[in-house]
Amino acid sequence: MPTMPTFAPIRPPVNAALAEPCIAAASSKYFMGESNIKAVDSEAVGGGINHVRLKVDIRDAMCTVTDKGKVRSVVDTMPKSADQLAAEEAAAKKAAGQTAPAPKKAKKSS
Repeated sequence: MPTMPTFAPIRPPVNAALAEPCIAAASSKYFMGESNIKAVDSEAVGGGINHVRLKVDIRDAMCTVTDKGKVRSVVDTMPKSADQLAAEEAAAKKAAGQTAPAPKKAKKSS
């Protein structure tokens, strides 16, 4: 059976002055190489502020950056799975020292 080609909408490239600082900031945040991060879209919000949408490996993120290239924030825009939430909660408890002590084994008397 023949397959029909699919076409992605044509988007203008993201301005490098906005994309490069966002990619560098996301690389630091997610501990990934910059080659795994792509700027897919940008939009001017106003007042010299822009939003750059990023594809970070399998995640989506939004970078807020000024016209001069100063990154204000990189935020996940993809909802977290139950596994991610449980892992983060367990890591937070471990960091806070709230892990339950291992159960003690009863000594057998011979």
